[in-house]
Amino acid sequence: MSNYTKSTNFAVKDGLSAGTAAKRVRGTEIDDEYNAIAVAVATKANINNTALTGVPTAPTASSGTNSTQLATTAFATAAAAVMPAGSVLQVLNFTENAIHDTTSTVNVFGGLTGAITPSATSSKILVTMNVNVATVQAFANAMVGVTAYRGSGSSGATASGTNLAPAFSGSIGSNTTLRNFATYEVDTSSDGQVSIQYASSDATVSLSALDSPNSTSSVGYTVAAHRTTNSGTFRMGGRAAQSSMILMEIKG
Repeated sequence: MSNYTKSTNFAVKDGLSAGTAAKRVRGTEIDDEYNAIAVAVATKANINNTALTGVPTAPTASSGTNSTQLATTAFATAAAAVMPAGSVLQVLNFTENAIHDTTSTVNVFGGLTGAITPSATSSKILVTMNVNVATVQAFANAMVGVTAYRGSGSSGATASGTNLAPAFSGSIGSNTTLRNFATYEVDTSSDGQVSIQYASSDATVSLSALDSPNSTSSVGYTVAAHRTTNSGTFRMGGRAAQSSMILMEIKG
């Protein structure tokens, strides 16, 4: 974007004596002026449907302004600052439907993962997950424990980061690695219910945790699970069922 600057002062020519060479108005002078005007007009923003580039600025409205006036980042930051604690600042949704089979007895990452960038170190992140799991007859229907981690990695990798499940109480309270939000298994009895010999079973495991990452950088969250029985394979995902995760930033 450029401004028009006049290159020839035609009014000065009026005061020059007749016959003075500079008094003559040349066609090139007029042409240069029109060209300069054309360039300035072409590089200005249109009033309608303007696509601005660079870092455009605007006056910052006073707090509480409710109109069609443009809101600057300074206005948005100030508005967020006066929101009460517990206000929802952003919500992100993630889904995944691939199959992930494992025999691991330690927590391993699944495919459901997502990331959020908190706007303040005091923010809390509410993590909710609905994870599709299956116990499969051909896999000996292994019982599965499901949890969520603040951390990320490839599916099947040993989970690392912070396990968001609460610590156990009692004699196993010191186990900080294998704790989980929920477990799932198929009924293996032969009393007319689902039998390990003939059936597989699917379920959706739901979990939620309120995390305090203390960061304004991108924070990743990933589902993790482990086998809680002595043998067998468990499955996350599959059968065209989606697992989902919502990450919600809550003002601290």
